[in-house]
Amino acid sequence: MNHEFNELQELLGQTAREFFSRDFPLDRMRDGYRNDDGYDTELWPNIVDLGWNSAPFPEEMGGTGGGLFDTVLLLEEMGKGYCVSPYPHSTIAAGLPLVEADADLAQAIADGEAVVIPALTAAEGGPAQEAARGDGDAVTLTDRRLVVPWAELATHLLVPLADGDEMAVVETGADGVSAAQMPSSGGEPLSDVRFEGAAGRVVSAAGLQDTVTLLGAIANSVLMLGLCQRSLELASEYSKTRVAFGKPIGTFQAISHKCANMVVDIETGRNLCYKAAWLHSTGQPYEMGARYAKAFMGDATARITRDAIQVHGGVGFIDDHFVQFPYRIGTAAACTYGTAHEHRRAVASAILD
Repeated sequence: MNHEFNELQELLGQTAREFFSRDFPLDRMRDGYRNDDGYDTELWPNIVDLGWNSAPFPEEMGGTGGGLFDTVLLLEEMGKGYCVSPYPHSTIAAGLPLVEADADLAQAIADGEAVVIPALTAAEGGPAQEAARGDGDAVTLTDRRLVVPWAELATHLLVPLADGDEMAVVETGADGVSAAQMPSSGGEPLSDVRFEGAAGRVVSAAGLQDTVTLLGAIANSVLMLGLCQRSLELASEYSKTRVAFGKPIGTFQAISHKCANMVVDIETGRNLCYKAAWLHSTGQPYEMGARYAKAFMGDATARITRDAIQVHGGVGFIDDHFVQFPYRIGTAAACTYGTAHEHRRAVASAILD
């Protein structure tokens, strides 16, 4: 396993770090979550203009050719910068599997012309599968309700079908597709999307639905890694400057042990996340790596972000404080593309089978 980053990968991470520090600092990201849209509307167009969408794609599609591993530092910086965007969903979870399933749509994602969001979560009370097959690759979705992030920015939705090798591509502006905004505290805008006679197109590839879930799990794991790193930095800095009983609180064992445990969790999670991305990029079996990373980071993110708030004491519970947001964003990310429990159960089933 080689976790050494090449010059291009390092440059992408450095560019992202400078971009968030200069153009979208933490205070701007915090304010963006509080406006009527629930996010900074200028962020995604800037990401598209930077050409990050093409990064993980093959060279013939305008990418770097290094696959998912090329975006690891970028995704980590997104986490550090509290950047919640369609990127993990469209570019990684949908875009990379579509290279095989629908190369034209994948190219549109790489070019920044399409935003394709996997619609994997059934709304409460909604049926699991309702689709009528037509001629060729045509399909009609009826009586379906799904909870979808970033539906308002999406050009297409990627909807599961009964066959795990198939998914339906549905244009968000198609007849029979409606979306109603839902409340969200995790930074990502959520919509209750309903399909009533919506026409779609079937795309297929071996294990397509699992591939979408696993790549989304890796991307979200790396994003959570960045959130945890930022939480540690905030907690460490505060413990050096906050004085109690005449000493910085970082000198007390209760605080220093929390920070030490954060470091251990982060370095363990970093190894798992990097390995999962590296396995995928080198064409090796990566399913277990993806599940290990998501399961660990789902639990570790809850611990780290919660402990970072506790290190800050009462001020950590103030809504204005930056330390709040890794907890909110991380909690939502931990539930997306499979919870820690679901991934552990899948690992256990694979071992027992």
